Amino acid sequence: MARSRIDLVVGIDFGMTYTGVAFSNTRMPLPKVIQGWPGKPGEIHNKVPSTISYVPTAEFFVTDWGFLCRPAGGRKEWFKPYLDPGRLELIASMGQRQTGSQDLPAFSEARRWFKDYMACLYRHISTTIQSTSGRWGAKRIEFVFSLPCTFNKLSIPRDIRDLVVEAGFEGGGAQHKVEIGLTEPEAAAVYTLKDTAIPYEVGEIVLVCDAGGGTTDLAILEIVGHQNGRLELKELTIVEGQNVGSTSIDIAFVKMVEERLKFVHPKLDEQTAWSMMHSAEYIAWKCNFGKPDSLGLGLFAVTVPRVGTDFNNGRARIKDGKMRFSPMDFRNLFDPEVEKIITLIDRQIDLLEAEYEDKDINYIVLSGGLGSSAYLRTRLQSAFESTESHPSLQILVAEEPQLAVVKGLVIDRIQKLRSGRAVLNSRICRASYAILWEPPYDPKKHKGQEVYKKFDGVVYVKDQLEWMIKGEAIDPGKPRELAVKWDFTADEIRKRSLSIYMSYNDPANLPTYAAHADAQYVCQINNDLSQLAPDSFESRKGLWENGLKVKNGQYYRATCTIKVIVGAADLKFEMWSNGVLYGEEVLTVEWQ
Repeated sequence: MARSRIDLVVGIDFGMTYTGVAFSNTRMPLPKVIQGWPGKPGEIHNKVPSTISYVPTAEFFVTDWGFLCRPAGGRKEWFKPYLDPGRLELIASMGQRQTGSQDLPAFSEARRWFKDYMACLYRHISTTIQSTSGRWGAKRIEFVFSLPCTFNKLSIPRDIRDLVVEAGFEGGGAQHKVEIGLTEPEAAAVYTLKDTAIPYEVGEIVLVCDAGGGTTDLAILEIVGHQNGRLELKELTIVEGQNVGSTSIDIAFVKMVEERLKFVHPKLDEQTAWSMMHSAEYIAWKCNFGKPDSLGLGLFAVTVPRVGTDFNNGRARIKDGKMRFSPMDFRNLFDPEVEKIITLIDRQIDLLEAEYEDKDINYIVLSGGLGSSAYLRTRLQSAFESTESHPSLQILVAEEPQLAVVKGLVIDRIQKLRSGRAVLNSRICRASYAILWEPPYDPKKHKGQEVYKKFDGVVYVKDQLEWMIKGEAIDPGKPRELAVKWDFTADEIRKRSLSIYMSYNDPANLPTYAAHADAQYVCQINNDLSQLAPDSFESRKGLWENGLKVKNGQYYRATCTIKVIVGAADLKFEMWSNGVLYGEEVLTVEWQ
């Protein structure tokens, strides 16, 4: 869709525990957030739970979603990490369970839960926005999704996009389009630095720590422009994410409660601890832990289901039907995750200092659900503020930490529609990308490699890698271009292909041939050049090869440009010839 022809941008931040939706057009000063959700009539909630429920005996039939889901029954939650098959396999190998007594899902089950949830979410988005704007089907709409940094395999964004489309996000209108946008820390950074009262200055450096339910993602950015309402950011290090978040705190709470319930007879239902973790009391204590007004409250109490207010058990620390927890108990829940976040931040700072001797971080800005924790902020202030290494560094919390990602997604896209430049105008590519080619044989470089002699008498070496992107800073608005030339005889089928490889090696140590263990096959770009305009082919005379025979006569050369668009979490390709962009009738991609 053309840059000037988007009527509405809808951002979706699908989180481990909650999902947020914001939308805007180029005339609105700031994105609007959907705050009304099924199950909570008349109430305002910035996000909706990432949960879906099925009929317990027939799990293909959805009964409820979001706030409508009850704790028991066929409720499915916390399934976001299982959209990464590698992560699911790792969790299964460690013998972990999912939630309560539920077993880990198969990959196909997690995909179905996600698709069903997205179908419910789409219907609500459609209904909500149409109630105020109308003509939904006729609008040109972009649905932009964020992804965590932990989803670092190219297959995951493609799979998620396919599931979202199947859920209906492109079915409401002929010009509705799904896009994978920024990573979560990038989006959080855009919002944090764009919509803020803090007087950031050009040249200052900000580390954004987006700590959510399932992951903590970090990005270090420099402010390179900030005038006339237009913000420009430059990434200085590769974004990083780890499986660190508030759900680990919740799981630790469940385990603590289960240990105490062993002293209660008769033994309570195994879902009791899980129900307590979902209770409003526990959620309130967790969210307020570390705030000054919570420090003098002494013990925190959470109701134990189905025991009654007259139930007491000293060993289980239950009094009047409530289980008591001390501030030390809560510190023991938080500290393992906080220590991991401190380690992540330390590592990012080390990377920055190794790359840029003259740059230092001015601010660490927290976003996300866990990022809003007063206890986390206090611990980070102790670790990083007013230290000898960082005497002027400040720890700040985004103004709306839980909405930073979804608003940042929309703000970045809207700025690009208005000005032609996105907020994030320079990104460090997380991998290097190469094409497969066959260069002339060089005995110094290609010893031991497979070679062959072509009709021109030159010896070529097979399956070599030419690196077009070497883990470097790239402008998201400027694709890398590959100039390619293909020769055909008059009666030859006009089809050619290119193979793409990638590597996470240091740019100075990239593999040179495809069979290397550190070279990963990504995809094959198939090009049906018979669909090109006739003037795309140049008539030539000379030697050409047909099978094993070399003939002298007329042949045709197509000169094309393959544009490689490296997104925050995905890879796209375009075929151009004589200034004309061709679509899927010419270029198709077969992914690994």
